[in-house]
Amino acid sequence: MNAHRLGTAALIFTMTGSLGCEPIGPEAHPPGVIRYPSALVVDPSGDFAYVANTNFDSRYAGGTITAVDLQTGRVSSGASVGTYSYGSDFAARTNDAGRIDRLYLTSREGSALTWVEVGTGVTPTLRCSDGAAVGGTSFHECEGRFLFGGAGANQDLGADPFGVEVLKRGDSTHLITSAFGGELNLFRLDEAGAPEHIAFAYGNSGTYGLASHPVRGVAFTSSKFTNTLQEVLAYDDGSPDASLLVREAAIVSSPVTGREFGRSLAFAPSGDVAFLAYRGPPAGLVALDTRVLPDGTSRNVVIGVAGLPEGPTGVGVIEHQGRLLVAVSLFSRDEVAIVDGHSLDLLALVDVGDGPFDVAITKAGTKSSDPDAPVAVVGLFNEGALSVIDVDPTSTSFATELRRIR
Repeated sequence: MNAHRLGTAALIFTMTGSLGCEPIGPEAHPPGVIRYPSALVVDPSGDFAYVANTNFDSRYAGGTITAVDLQTGRVSSGASVGTYSYGSDFAARTNDAGRIDRLYLTSREGSALTWVEVGTGVTPTLRCSDGAAVGGTSFHECEGRFLFGGAGANQDLGADPFGVEVLKRGDSTHLITSAFGGELNLFRLDEAGAPEHIAFAYGNSGTYGLASHPVRGVAFTSSKFTNTLQEVLAYDDGSPDASLLVREAAIVSSPVTGREFGRSLAFAPSGDVAFLAYRGPPAGLVALDTRVLPDGTSRNVVIGVAGLPEGPTGVGVIEHQGRLLVAVSLFSRDEVAIVDGHSLDLLALVDVGDGPFDVAITKAGTKSSDPDAPVAVVGLFNEGALSVIDVDPTSTSFATELRRIR
């Protein structure tokens, strides 16, 4: 998925100067609301989004995952489940019909991984407990086999797990997670989507962005502390000897220099280009040539930088009618930048609500006059809402907000 993305409370701490002001409350987080949203993932149909609510102010006993109908603009109270607080990143598995049927969420509280069964009917349902009915709409807490890590667990993901991605190579499907201390964990996914932990390795300290190359099935990570990208290769023949190989992929150097380095990372659907949000200063969107070479590796060379205002956070990418479009949320400016992914020209800065954080570009959806038109869905962390904006440069409503969902 977009890859996405960043450490939730760590980033917000640097921007707001606070990690919350109340002790953790005894009550469950209310279902059917958007509240301090961090990660989001959008169904390929463009009809639904799934949002991780962090419980950032510790008002409740935990956070939630909530489904949002992007076509009606409604938050579904019947598709919410309880999670650990401070959810940080999403990955998703899609079925043969192109619908999301499994969600995977990393959480800073408990250094935990939660996986969720998604019902793909007309209205989505969420299930992450054997005590909950399949296809039911009752709110429940994720527990048991649907959790890795968490309170009292013998194993966890490492402190501050900021990334999770699905890796597909041939007929095999794996899940990889990354944590800020450099911890990398590999899981084998069975047919039901349940993760089995099979390998562990260390990469660079300060790991932030995590994304999967769409063609090679290899993970890339960025680091807050170094100006390099890493490749993470999974080896699994079904035996107990699965492993992870970590190696330097690219050096992000001149013309970009500064105190802070890579944050969010995302690939073009073709796998030919990767985009890295570089916080700087100066801030920029770094483009890398990641075309696959005859030997099966990728080129991994910086090809340009689009200058951006301060605070780049999330990155979303889509190919539409021969154009490569990139949306970058600018948290500290309450804006989203729209960039031409080929020329690296800044096409527009769009005013959105308070605290744009994660962003995904998707199709407008089945009820739109042009279902395939590209839109960006942006999580507004401080406001507790989603903003949907038009990112099609040929549209008469280009660079405007289409709707705000609360």
